[in-house]
Amino acid sequence: MKAKLLKLPKVSFLFAWYDLWVGIFWDRKKRWLYILPVPCTGIIVKFEKQKPANEISVVRYNLMNQEGYTPYCGNDTCILLMHRTTWNIDTAQFECKCGWRSQFPSRFIARYKARWNK
Repeated sequence: MKAKLLKLPKVSFLFAWYDLWVGIFWDRKKRWLYILPVPCTGIIVKFEKQKPANEISVVRYNLMNQEGYTPYCGNDTCILLMHRTTWNIDTAQFECKCGWRSQFPSRFIARYKARWNK
């Protein structure tokens, strides 16, 4: 499974004799940005459709692909300063010594447990 965290948009040039306008247009359905600085001539920036948040999270990707990986504490005021968390079998979440606990959805936790036999 390869990481696809950042996908650059594709850019193509446009010449359409029937497009007699100047400006910028966003096509929400296709996720394309049309930029025509001169009538009939411009570029199209094609953005990839967004994936669900759980597929683009670096932490979730690392949890599923690096055995033994644990996320940092998510408490902004943690006195341990960016401390790594530990897996708590009882709560099925990661916890920090400061009391912070992760809140991964149960569906993700089920996949995580199946992946690493936890």
